[in-house]
Amino acid sequence: SEEIVGRTDAEVLPLETAQQIMADDRQVFSEGIQKRRVETLFQGEQRAQTFYTVKTPHMDQLGNIVGLVGITRDITDLKRAETELRKSEEALRASEERFSKVFRSSPYPIGITDMDTGVCLDINDAVLSAFGYSREEVIGQRTSGLGIWPHPQARKQLIERIKTTGNIRNLEVPLKSKSGEVRRFLASTEVIVLKGKECLVTIGTDITEQKRAEE
Repeated sequence: SEEIVGRTDAEVLPLETAQQIMADDRQVFSEGIQKRRVETLFQGEQRAQTFYTVKTPHMDQLGNIVGLVGITRDITDLKRAETELRKSEEALRASEERFSKVFRSSPYPIGITDMDTGVCLDINDAVLSAFGYSREEVIGQRTSGLGIWPHPQARKQLIERIKTTGNIRNLEVPLKSKSGEVRRFLASTEVIVLKGKECLVTIGTDITEQKRAEE
């Protein structure tokens, strides 16, 4: 307090900052209004600190403005957190855009399903080509309801394996198209979290013709 009491803003703070603060103070005095602002100051070794300040005219019993009351809150950590959050959100959006481009343009069938229910959340065009469905027939439907699993227990066994190993790499699985044709795929699956729910991202490689040639 000994460094501040009795001194002007210009004696305590950088001149440009002090001039801005004094201009705000003059407005509070002349107009009798409350003034709010966020300001960044420097203390010691030029370490930036951000403050939220509210200034209100102080009046005597006759209503004359005789002073000014200022309340300041240090919001440095909050502003830093907001900056980091903004950077994280920007990075996440960029990552989502990259994933979306890969997802949509991939020649390999890729689908996103709810792990618990098997409901299809999203698919790319390669899935539609491989299985002969329209997007409207697939989105929001369970894979079991679409009948793509030749064996009723196949998906349950797949989920149990994922819960044990965390993912699947190049597992050969038979799946049925809309026409009833059974085709064979090498499937790789990862668990992701979307809106708080565990989901599966599965990418497949159709090896039906390769298997027929081998046989």
